[in-house]
Amino acid sequence: MAGQQTARRVPLRKCIVCGVKTDKRGLIRIVAPQEGPVEVDATGKARGRGAYVCRSGGMEHDRLGRGRLDHSLRRKLTEEEWSALVSSIGAARDTEQR
Repeated sequence: MAGQQTARRVPLRKCIVCGVKTDKRGLIRIVAPQEGPVEVDATGKARGRGAYVCRSGGMEHDRLGRGRLDHSLRRKLTEEEWSALVSSIGAARDTEQR
């Protein structure tokens, strides 16, 4: 048994909008730090309360997630924060497709 390698378990994350479970690389992490604006976490390691959305989702997908994101982050997003976040998510999706 000492020579056998075991398969490493990959933790799954869940999209807050559609509920699809996948590994972290298939999702975009949104983080709400204790102080400061809500933002997209490109590293996946920023401090703060986090939530995940699909990389493959579109604008309809994002509109459905507004209330769920508020609930997951335990924070009410302002209209300005929401607009900036949607554009940041779109930019993150565009860079992934290239």
